[in-house]
Amino acid sequence: MPNQEELQTELKKLVDYAISLSNNLFIDYENTLNKEELENPARYTSPTVLESLGKILAHDATKLSLACKPPVDDVAPGIKMCQTIAENAAKLLAHASQPILETTTEKEIPFEGLGGKTLASEVQGVVHKVLSSIASLANSFLDIPVELEAEASQHGFLVSSGKLWESCDAIKTLSHDNRSAVKKRWMELEELLEDVTNEFSEMISQTDEEEKNEDEDEEEFDDGWGEILGDVKLSKVEKQMAQNFHSLLPPTRLLYRKILKRGIEECPLKTHEQVTWLDNLLEIGKSTMEHADEIGSALWEHQPEQSIISKISDFNGKINELINIATMYNESEEHTEWYSKLSEKYSKTFETVLNFNSPR
Repeated sequence: MPNQEELQTELKKLVDYAISLSNNLFIDYENTLNKEELENPARYTSPTVLESLGKILAHDATKLSLACKPPVDDVAPGIKMCQTIAENAAKLLAHASQPILETTTEKEIPFEGLGGKTLASEVQGVVHKVLSSIASLANSFLDIPVELEAEASQHGFLVSSGKLWESCDAIKTLSHDNRSAVKKRWMELEELLEDVTNEFSEMISQTDEEEKNEDEDEEEFDDGWGEILGDVKLSKVEKQMAQNFHSLLPPTRLLYRKILKRGIEECPLKTHEQVTWLDNLLEIGKSTMEHADEIGSALWEHQPEQSIISKISDFNGKINELINIATMYNESEEHTEWYSKLSEKYSKTFETVLNFNSPR
């Protein structure tokens, strides 16, 4: 008859196994498919399968909590549930490591329902939380708990059970194809772009207010924070650069909205290359926003003028790259013409900005 020591051993094994699975979750998506396997539906998993495994693991969490809740008179159910959860967690990892296809019953691959790197990243992020929660739950029943990472830090078994249920329930909210996954992330970029726009508006407004106070010869109150936080007031040259760059952000927001509505949502996903195009588009969109954020940081940090000009020039390059890839699978002459006109407008605006900011 198994004893308490054996239950503790199984719980510790489950903790270690969940952590090990989590560490092996993130795969090289580029190498998950080769040309021979690409047209084989059996090579894929589906969101429905992942959701089913999530439900099973949520039920398993309840059973483990009931079996291991002190005092434990019979350790056999707890030992069995540790082993069952380990098996189902391994299945979840195996499916999360495969390319996602909305349905695996078709004889031919319906590319519009095919997942790419973006969907794989979303799936693996959620599954990582499930595995971390499994480790946390098993750990909560150990007499000598293991020190876990912050994400799976030590909690009581009630809190840990709740976190595992939440993580499993989140599988139901996963995108079902790469278009949906990219759209979700793209909308986050639009929110970030709005924040960047507001940051530059605040930066300029704050400098205007301080200049106004100086003009009125108001006595400046020194509260000592300037020495700690540094001087956040922009110089006249920095302010002009901020204003010039700020003028580029409204058309950038328009560009991002246009790409979402006329690119991401309307691209004819007839080939695997077009599915991959969504991933590439998102990567460039992210990189463009990172460049914009760097310009804001450079101004706040009072970096050399030429360094900021260089960053603005890099941003220009990213915008051109974004427009080029956005038009790659565009089948509408109207949209193509719109992108062309916007590109010309950007070029003129950037020329004005860079000419003004060039060393004199």
